Amino acid sequence: MALDSGKPRGEKEYSPWGLLFVLSMSLCICMLGIGIVNPLLPLYAVRMGAGGAFLGAVMGAFSLSRMTATFFSGPMADRFPRRTLMLGGLSLYAAASVGYIFASKAWHLMAVRLLNGVGSAFVIPVAMAIGAEVAPPGKEGRFFGTMQMATYLGVGLGPLLSGVTYEHWGVKAPFLVMFVSCSVAVVASLIKVPKGIGDSSHDTKSLWRSMGGILADPVLFRVMLYQLMTTFGRGMTMLLIPILANRHGLSVSQIGYLVAGVSISSALLQQVSGWLADRISKRWLAVVSCILTGSVLLALPLPRTFAGFMLVSVLYGGANAIGIPATLAFVSQRSHIYGSGVSMGAYNIAFGIGMTAGPILGGSLESHGMEGTAVAIVAACLAVVSAVMAHPCLKERRPDCGSVSGAGEESELQ
Repeated sequence: MALDSGKPRGEKEYSPWGLLFVLSMSLCICMLGIGIVNPLLPLYAVRMGAGGAFLGAVMGAFSLSRMTATFFSGPMADRFPRRTLMLGGLSLYAAASVGYIFASKAWHLMAVRLLNGVGSAFVIPVAMAIGAEVAPPGKEGRFFGTMQMATYLGVGLGPLLSGVTYEHWGVKAPFLVMFVSCSVAVVASLIKVPKGIGDSSHDTKSLWRSMGGILADPVLFRVMLYQLMTTFGRGMTMLLIPILANRHGLSVSQIGYLVAGVSISSALLQQVSGWLADRISKRWLAVVSCILTGSVLLALPLPRTFAGFMLVSVLYGGANAIGIPATLAFVSQRSHIYGSGVSMGAYNIAFGIGMTAGPILGGSLESHGMEGTAVAIVAACLAVVSAVMAHPCLKERRPDCGSVSGAGEESELQ
């Protein structure tokens, strides 16, 4: 994929392709780290004496700290040097990797999880904010499709890598792999990410006003609603697939392949979806994604075999992937109004809320044998979101649907 060279909003020449590689690698490593840790953490924590509510707290500490820190990392990315923030986040990730290795008590794990979440909050939204600044105009879909491909590859490959290293070298080996990969990302970012890349001149007050402005913006409000509901469905799906597969006698390794199948199928379609987002209507890609994702969700309780579950997993991951680069391109195109840090931070906050709330509702209904009801609720919500995403506001910025500073000009968003 060839991307044009150009100048950022600073002074130095830069290579969009080189930056895209480093940003994608950083996102992949972040999500790889999450995927490596999650399968091992319950066993690791129980071995250290965690149980009951405290075990749940250890598991949830990462999501809580990541979501909380994102409220600050997004605005900070529009106020402070983004390269410094991203390097800090990657360094926290590396420190957390070492923390996992040397933890000896359950509360140590809790502290490390909190640190790990903060590190993630200063890598993912900040890397995406840099991407919004350097993506060549008209190629935002391809640019963010590549970044999201790296993200989902990390999610899918993490558990597989965790299992292999654990079986051959013990429980601490996956954390060592995580430390080495984070260290490589730090060095690559130091070399390849220029100082001052995409740094913003927004003042602190305008940043906090922007958080409310995003919700009042007709385009970004619809995009955030889309992100919230699709990740809500994804969170529920990632909970229900293992539960339903286990009910029908599938092995632990087979369940791991199913979970990986969702993420890897999403990853493989990201660049294709990004390419389409630069050539056809972004809003209709989002609409199609909602409809297909809801339809696949309705089929989730039906499979009885590994092949059936794998088919649903792959179809769900692919359907979900169709709309992701398109919606990120919308955010990138509007980020000059509110600041790319705040805009991408809001996008990631919506992701965190959806991924937290989805499993809660899915688990609650499944415990009463109502998994069919759970997927029907999400499918209905996605149908509503598909109608919302079809609104003409997502076709062009017009005075009647984008009455914010700089948004009144006739400018195709398609």
